[in-house]
Amino acid sequence: MFYGADLGVEAFYRLYDTPEKVMRGEINQGYDVEKGIEAFLKCDLTIERLIIEGIAIAPESALSIQRNFPNIKFEITFLFDDDVERITRRIHERGLWGPKDSYPDYIKDIEVDWVVLYNDFYATEAKKHKLPLVHIDSLQSE
Repeated sequence: MFYGADLGVEAFYRLYDTPEKVMRGEINQGYDVEKGIEAFLKCDLTIERLIIEGIAIAPESALSIQRNFPNIKFEITFLFDDDVERITRRIHERGLWGPKDSYPDYIKDIEVDWVVLYNDFYATEAKKHKLPLVHIDSLQSE
């Protein structure tokens, strides 16, 4: 079970009461996800192509997996968004913790803060490790 999932949304944000605490929890959770991916890759796979997607795979974790499995060809790309208005709109329209009507609106503002910080973390780390970084605007059609 991921960190804090058993708490419920309001208790979670009382415990992880700053964007930095949530982001650190997300990053630490990613290290556990990395262990799961590595265990999966150690199986006798006959898969021709595998896509691993998710917010829990940090640039450092992706590189670690790549180093630990030199016989597998990896294509690593990180997607990010730094448009705070768009992030705010999406979280308020969809919800992040769960469906938008399943928890109070004031929590959504807290979520915006940590998502913005987390996007910055991903962009900074991808650049630091010289990994492909794709801005969401480059994927949207006009």
